[in-house]
Amino acid sequence: MYLTKEEREELSTLSKEVFGTRNQWQKMINKGHPELITRKVVKDVANEAGEITQEESTEPILTSSGRQQFSTKYYTVESVKEHMLALKKQRDEIIAMINKQNEERKAKAEQERALMDINQRGGGSAL
Repeated sequence: MYLTKEEREELSTLSKEVFGTRNQWQKMINKGHPELITRKVVKDVANEAGEITQEESTEPILTSSGRQQFSTKYYTVESVKEHMLALKKQRDEIIAMINKQNEERKAKAEQERALMDINQRGGGSAL
Protein backbone atom coordinates (compact mmCIF):
# COMPACT_ATOMS: atom_id res chain seq x y z
CA MET A 1 0.00 0.00 0.00
CA TYR A 2 1.68 3.16 -1.19
CA LEU A 3 0.13 6.49 -0.33
CA THR A 4 1.49 9.90 -1.16
CA LYS A 5 2.28 12.30 1.64
CA GLU A 6 -0.78 14.41 0.75
CA GLU A 7 -3.09 11.39 0.96
CA ARG A 8 -1.64 10.36 4.33
CA GLU A 9 -2.04 13.91 5.66
CA GLU A 10 -5.61 14.08 4.40
CA LEU A 11 -6.50 10.79 6.10
CA SER A 12 -4.70 11.85 9.29
CA THR A 13 -6.52 15.18 9.56
CA LEU A 14 -9.86 13.51 8.79
CA SER A 15 -9.11 10.88 11.43
CA LYS A 16 -8.24 13.62 13.93
CA GLU A 17 -11.61 15.32 13.30
CA VAL A 18 -13.66 12.13 13.49
CA PHE A 19 -11.89 9.96 16.08
CA GLY A 20 -9.73 12.47 17.95
CA THR A 21 -6.48 10.74 17.02
CA ARG A 22 -4.41 11.01 13.85
CA ASN A 23 -3.47 7.34 13.44
CA GLN A 24 -6.84 5.61 13.89
CA TRP A 25 -7.20 5.14 10.12
CA GLN A 26 -3.92 3.18 10.06
CA LYS A 27 -5.12 0.91 12.87
CA MET A 28 -8.37 0.23 11.00
CA ILE A 29 -6.42 -0.86 7.93
CA ASN A 30 -3.72 -2.88 9.72
CA LYS A 31 -5.57 -4.43 12.67
CA GLY A 32 -9.19 -4.16 11.58
CA HIS A 33 -12.18 -3.09 13.64
CA PRO A 34 -14.30 -5.42 15.82
CA GLU A 35 -17.99 -5.54 14.93
CA LEU A 36 -20.79 -7.14 16.91
CA ILE A 37 -22.50 -10.01 15.08
CA THR A 38 -26.26 -9.47 15.12
CA ARG A 39 -29.35 -11.06 13.62
CA LYS A 40 -32.71 -9.60 12.68
CA VAL A 41 -35.64 -10.80 14.75
CA VAL A 42 -39.34 -10.21 14.13
CA LYS A 43 -41.38 -9.87 17.31
CA ASP A 44 -45.11 -9.52 17.89
CA VAL A 45 -45.83 -6.29 19.76
CA ALA A 46 -49.15 -4.90 20.99
CA ASN A 47 -49.71 -1.19 20.28
CA GLU A 48 -51.92 1.32 22.17
CA ALA A 49 -55.07 0.20 20.35
CA GLY A 50 -54.49 -3.39 21.45
CA GLU A 51 -53.66 -4.61 17.96
CA ILE A 52 -50.74 -6.97 17.54
CA THR A 53 -48.15 -5.82 15.02
CA GLN A 54 -44.82 -7.26 13.99
CA GLU A 55 -41.71 -5.27 14.77
CA GLU A 56 -38.28 -6.00 13.33
CA SER A 57 -35.26 -5.51 15.57
CA THR A 58 -31.66 -6.63 15.78
CA GLU A 59 -30.16 -8.54 18.67
CA PRO A 60 -26.64 -9.85 19.25
CA ILE A 61 -25.78 -13.49 18.66
CA LEU A 62 -24.53 -15.09 21.87
CA THR A 63 -22.15 -18.01 22.37
CA SER A 64 -23.12 -21.06 24.41
CA SER A 65 -21.63 -19.37 27.49
CA GLY A 66 -23.71 -16.22 26.93
CA ARG A 67 -20.99 -13.92 25.58
CA GLN A 68 -21.49 -11.70 22.55
CA GLN A 69 -19.76 -12.70 19.31
CA PHE A 70 -17.57 -10.28 17.39
CA SER A 71 -15.95 -10.43 13.99
CA THR A 72 -13.04 -8.34 12.77
CA LYS A 73 -13.76 -6.12 9.79
CA TYR A 74 -10.79 -5.04 7.72
CA TYR A 75 -10.82 -1.87 5.64
CA THR A 76 -9.13 -0.66 2.48
CA VAL A 77 -7.89 2.91 2.16
CA GLU A 78 -10.96 3.90 0.14
CA SER A 79 -13.40 2.25 2.53
CA VAL A 80 -11.72 3.89 5.55
CA LYS A 81 -12.05 7.27 3.87
CA GLU A 82 -15.73 6.63 3.02
CA HIS A 83 -16.40 5.45 6.58
CA MET A 84 -14.75 8.51 8.14
CA LEU A 85 -16.58 10.89 5.77
CA ALA A 86 -19.90 9.26 6.67
CA LEU A 87 -19.14 9.59 10.39
CA LYS A 88 -18.07 13.22 9.90
CA LYS A 89 -21.29 14.00 8.01
CA GLN A 90 -23.35 12.39 10.77
CA ARG A 91 -21.43 14.30 13.46
CA ASP A 92 -21.83 17.59 11.60
CA GLU A 93 -25.61 17.04 11.31
CA ILE A 94 -25.84 16.38 15.06
CA ILE A 95 -23.77 19.49 15.86
CA ALA A 96 -25.96 21.60 13.55
CA MET A 97 -29.10 20.29 15.25
CA ILE A 98 -27.67 21.06 18.71
CA ASN A 99 -26.67 24.57 17.62
CA LYS A 100 -30.15 25.17 16.23
CA GLN A 101 -31.74 24.06 19.51
CA ASN A 102 -29.36 26.31 21.47
CA GLU A 103 -30.27 29.29 19.28
CA GLU A 104 -33.98 28.60 19.80
CA ARG A 105 -33.45 28.41 23.58
CA LYS A 106 -31.50 31.67 23.56
CA ALA A 107 -34.21 33.41 21.54
CA LYS A 108 -36.93 32.11 23.87
CA ALA A 109 -34.97 33.16 26.98
CA GLU A 110 -34.36 36.61 25.48
CA GLN A 111 -38.05 36.98 24.69
CA GLU A 112 -39.00 35.98 28.24
CA ARG A 113 -36.42 38.39 29.65
CA ALA A 114 -37.84 41.21 27.53
CA LEU A 115 -41.38 40.45 28.77
CA MET A 116 -40.18 40.48 32.38
CA ASP A 117 -38.49 43.85 31.85
CA ILE A 118 -41.68 45.30 30.35
CA ASN A 119 -43.77 43.96 33.22
CA GLN A 120 -41.36 45.32 35.84
CA ARG A 121 -41.25 48.80 34.32
CA GLY A 122 -45.00 49.06 33.84
CA GLY A 123 -45.91 47.54 37.19
CA GLY A 124 -44.74 50.36 39.49
CA SER A 125 -46.75 51.88 42.34
CA ALA A 126 -49.47 54.42 41.57
CA LEU A 127 -48.54 57.03 44.20
